[in-house]
Amino acid sequence: MTPSPAPKYALIDSFLPETVHANLLAFALASQDRFTPTSVRKADVKIIDHSVRQSLRCADKLGPYEADFTAAVQSRLPQLCAAAGIAPFHVAATELELAAHGDGGFYKVHYDTFTHEARADGQSDRVLSAVYYFHREPAGFSGGELQLHRFGGGAAARIAPRNNRLLVFPSIAPHEVLPIACASGEFADYRFSVNCWLHRARLVSG
Repeated sequence: MTPSPAPKYALIDSFLPETVHANLLAFALASQDRFTPTSVRKADVKIIDHSVRQSLRCADKLGPYEADFTAAVQSRLPQLCAAAGIAPFHVAATELELAAHGDGGFYKVHYDTFTHEARADGQSDRVLSAVYYFHREPAGFSGGELQLHRFGGGAAARIAPRNNRLLVFPSIAPHEVLPIACASGEFADYRFSVNCWLHRARLVSG
């Protein structure tokens, strides 16, 4: 039997200049009191469900570094689209989330695209997903790889969350965050990431 197709993806190590990377880490560590439990979307409602996702997100997103990060991703858009097997597109919107995973953190298999009620009110769709990893050195955690799955089921690739690494893949690709161990339990030792979704405007019929 022919295996189901595997999603394409791109990896860029040393993605951000070291000064920007260091400033972003300092911002995340200084914002500890602004992190709250992440939610998941079920139909058109966001809920906290620790059986599906266990992590934290920052209410201030990337703060003063949002514009620099967005520009860094969009400047490589043709390269990223080609590597992920997506036709080039005009970015209609960009979503950003600053996340932190501590001891026991994970996110079960899911898709980044919205469907049904959750999609009804929007004017664009997530097309390209990017995850930027950063953390203190030496790493105070283990695990936390992102596992991409084949479109018909089964694991396709397991990507390590290396410091200052960007991972990009199609938003329709099923994926999960594998469990994380953080022995110290200290926030400074968490696995941090910027989750970024690039949107394409929907075609207007009529």
